[in-house]
Amino acid sequence: MSIKIDAIYIGKENRYVALDIKGLSRDKLPREYLEGYPHAYFERPYRMTNCVGGQKYKKFSQPRMVIQCSETMTLYLCTDFQYTPEEFHERLVWLERAGERLHACNQSVDLKIFL
Repeated sequence: MSIKIDAIYIGKENRYVALDIKGLSRDKLPREYLEGYPHAYFERPYRMTNCVGGQKYKKFSQPRMVIQCSETMTLYLCTDFQYTPEEFHERLVWLERAGERLHACNQSVDLKIFL
């Protein structure tokens, strides 16, 4: 996974913006990993068709990392969205935990191959 970020200042407040996000999609990750928590995956942009007041319109989602922290807590890291330092740090902490879990799952799979 890679995240390209930029720091911007709005008045005296610092914000972070993810300019580019790359990672593995759900279909490229082990099932064992996705069945536990935390886990994270990349979601490519997709076209959505919404209907509001009888009017149909289409818009495109932003590329994003979906961070499933627990069964009841999901965070998103989206491109072109401004995050406070605290919000950004929280996402990075959960991404690191999810990455450690993925590493452990991959080692477990490697061990099963040799047994």
